[in-house]
Amino acid sequence: MTQKKQTWLPAVTYHCESRCLEDRNLLSEKWVREMAGRVMDRAREKYNFELVDMKCAGSRFHLTIRTVEGAENMTPVIRYVKAQIAEGYNKETKRIGPFWNGRSKYRILGDCENPAVTFINQACTVSDSSVNSGLYGMNNLMPSPRPFGPPLSH
Repeated sequence: MTQKKQTWLPAVTYHCESRCLEDRNLLSEKWVREMAGRVMDRAREKYNFELVDMKCAGSRFHLTIRTVEGAENMTPVIRYVKAQIAEGYNKETKRIGPFWNGRSKYRILGDCENPAVTFINQACTVSDSSVNSGLYGMNNLMPSPRPFGPPLSH
């Protein structure tokens, strides 16, 4: 059964998320985050899009990107970034095998009742998941309240 093809609209902001194999914290080390930043720099040179934000949060990779008028499909961008991160990680750690688990998830941030609130809540969710997973040595913290609007459902 084939998956529904992602529709990419021009001049729209998307939140893209991927997770590592078996939810391992493969993205938590500083050198991996730095490598991911270099990969994004190369992707920005190669493809036409605007990078709003990028966060490596333990076992999850969050990208907030904005498509531009006349830009091609963003699927090759995401595919390129994921492939380069996986290749760099496997080369550095001298391991073989898959790095990512499943397909990426995409969400249009501007296609909702209140885009600004959705964007802020999405940013809080990403930050909460990083802190609550223990990445910053702050275990057992409750998620912070959302600054605007109701909390996102998990």
